[in-house]
Parts: sequence; C-alpha cells; structure tokens
Amino acid sequence: MHREDRKKDPRPIMRCGCEARIKVHADDASGRWFVEQICDNHNHPMLDARFRGLSRSQRAIKEGDLHQMNSMRKAGLRVSTIFRAFANQSGGFETVRFEIKDIYNAIEKQRRAGVTDAESALKFLGNLRTTDSGMFWRYSLDVDKRLENLFWCDGISRYDYSIFGDVLGFDATYGRNKYKFPLVIFSGVDHHMRTVVFGCAILSNESKASYVWLLRSFLEAMKGKQPKSVITDGDLAMKSAVSTVFLGAHHRLCSWHLLRNATARVGRPGFLRKFRLCLMGDLEVDEFETIWTDSVADHGLEDHPWIVDMYAKKHSWSNAHIWGKFFAGLKTTSRCEALNMQLGKFIHNGYNLREFVEHFQHYLEFMRRRELVADYKSAYGEPIVKTKLEPIEQFVATIYIREVFELFREVLMLASNVRVVSTKRTSACVLFEVAMYCKQRSWAVS
Repeated sequence: MHREDRKKDPRPIMRCGCEARIKVHADDASGRWFVEQICDNHNHPMLDARFRGLSRSQRAIKEGDLHQMNSMRKAGLRVSTIFRAFANQSGGFETVRFEIKDIYNAIEKQRRAGVTDAESALKFLGNLRTTDSGMFWRYSLDVDKRLENLFWCDGISRYDYSIFGDVLGFDATYGRNKYKFPLVIFSGVDHHMRTVVFGCAILSNESKASYVWLLRSFLEAMKGKQPKSVITDGDLAMKSAVSTVFLGAHHRLCSWHLLRNATARVGRPGFLRKFRLCLMGDLEVDEFETIWTDSVADHGLEDHPWIVDMYAKKHSWSNAHIWGKFFAGLKTTSRCEALNMQLGKFIHNGYNLREFVEHFQHYLEFMRRRELVADYKSAYGEPIVKTKLEPIEQFVATIYIREVFELFREVLMLASNVRVVSTKRTSACVLFEVAMYCKQRSWAVS
C-alpha cells in the first residue's frame, strides 16, 4: 500500500507467486516425518550462489558465531575488523552468511536484554570486587533517579596513589562513550617517569557541583590523602572545585594551554617570546616582574583583560613563583591528552557504559604490563659507564631506577666537565668560581 507519510522507500517486491513447495507430516505413532507432496516448478531464475549470504531467508548469525564475535569484542576489535575476520575464516566476504549490519543488530539486541545499561555497569563493578577487594566506586543520581555521575578505581590504582599521589593531573575529554559524556581520568607519574592512572569518572556535565562531587569521591577512595600539586587545563569549574576540595594543594595551569591562549588572545610575536620566557624560564621573582612590566608596556597591553587576568594568576603558572613546589617535571596536561589518545585504541565511540568500564579496565592491564617490562629492564643488567666519575656513576646505578639514573647521569656528565677555579667563604654562603675544562669563560656559583 502506498503511504504519503513514508520516510523510507518501500522494499522491492520479492513475491512472484512461485508454486514450488514441499509438504510433510509427522506420524505420532512412529515419531517419523513423511513427505506428502513436492513441487519443483519455479517461475523465476534460481538465486546465484554468491548471493546466498544476502538472502533474508539464509542470513543468520549462528550461536557459535555469536560467541566468537563476543570474544573478539572483549579483545577490543571493531565491528569492521570482526567482519573481516569472519570473511577470512570462511574464504571471502561473499561466503559469510550474514552482513555487517547483522553484527550491529546482534550487539544492540544483547544490550537491550535484561537490565539497563547503568545497572549492568554497576553490576560489572560489583563482580570485579570478588577478585579485587580494593575495588571502589561511587555514583550519583539526578532528580529522575537516573545515573548522573560515576567514579571508580581498582585496588592497584589506590595503591599507586598512596605512593605516587603527590602530583595529580586530570583533564576532561569527550566522545569516548556512546552518550558523549565528559570522561575524566586522574593520573600522575610513577618511578619509571611513566604515566600512572589513579581513577576514572564519567560525568553528565562539567559544572562546579559535578567536579566537587568527583574530587570528594576521589578523596574518599584515597582515604583522605590530598595531593601536594594539581595541574589542569585552567577550566573555571575545575579550578573552583580544586580550591574547594584540595585545600592544601598548589594548582598549576597547563603551559601549553596558556601559550595557545596567548597566541589567540594577544597574537603579538614580540610579547609571546617574553611570555614564554616568563612562563618557562628559570627566573627570579624580580627578574620576572621586570620582564613582564617592560613587555606589557612596550606593546601597550596594560589594560588588556587577558593580560590583567594572567598577572593576577601568576602564582599558578610562572616558574619564578612556582619555584620550590613539586610537580614531578609536569608543566602541561599533555600526559592526560596522550592518555586519552591511547585510550582510543581500546575504547570505541559507540561503547555503552558497561562496555566502556570493561574495556577501560583492559586498558589499565595493558599499561601495567608495560610497567612490568620497565621493572624487568631496570632490575637486570648494568648500564655502561659514560662519565669519568666511575665510582659515583656505578653506585648511583645500583640505587636508582634506570630512567631516573639516566636523568641523573646527564647532570653528572655536565658536572664532570666543570672545574673549581677559586673558593671564597662569606658570612652568608660560599662563593665558587667554576669554569669548563679548556674554556676561558667562568661562572660564579653561591
């Protein structure tokens, strides 16, 4: 029947009045089937063999295929990759007995079966606790009793934070789940100078209230231990929540975001060079004040709103004012952003909440495997001596992790090229005159 309100074109007519049929009946006494009538008169050409997998009557995902498909999805394979795997097994795409959209339909059918997505995710976290007593999660509901925010971390993440939690970085990203909600990952730096994950959260929005709830849940999971330093991208809601919950932490703004904002808001190359120096240079406070004041005056930016705001926040970004605060070498949220990029290899945009939580835990297992490899490389084998201060270098190699040792050796190599020319003791300090070997230039060190 033709309908005026039809959104899609109707399917082609497949019925042609073909009389081919077979009639059977079952004999109750013997339990056997008998053919009563058969008609092999077709009024149409037979279906080409290469089209059999596309016929609606022949197309189906069998139970064994479904189990195999679910196993491949748990390993993080995309639907297109799964379909190629089936084609490889069966000898070509034309011999696969279903289409790629049938895989999507099967996935959606499994999602709709049983409890809701939120209940399934919480049940999965509960099941993890059977093998991990340190598993922790908290969630909040909105006025309609729907899941609003979810935070979780496992026992290993909580232990890592107890060791490496002095410096905390977190950032929000989008598009990593079916609902496009913000994803927040808490991370830091471990003893191998690698990124370590402390926890993960999915929020319904990026309001101050959501971040305050999240940071309080994070503190609860970490038994009240507050970080000494926090680095974020400068989001106002994040900044306000950090000052509300992490009372004793020093909040640093991401240098990369500040340079990008300076380029967009000011855009003057001369000022940008001076701003980069104020941001990342090893300056004293009085040197910073002189360079900043002169640069702002030279470019007539005294009344620029962004310049005024940045000067008021100088204790959150200037190296001169942050000097002495511990940030484990972090100046940007680039580790957080790199983490989000790596996460894309394990988590696809179409994952629902339960699938996201499961594959995020798979990603953590992958990261921890890399830490195991780093532990092995650090524990076995002795590094080759490169400096003339062999006793010092050999001793340090026995007490430092390999990555930290290599950082120390760079400084040691520079120090081994310096000689002390003269020494002078004053009432306040000792003054050294040092020079490089075979160089005329010297430096005064106090």
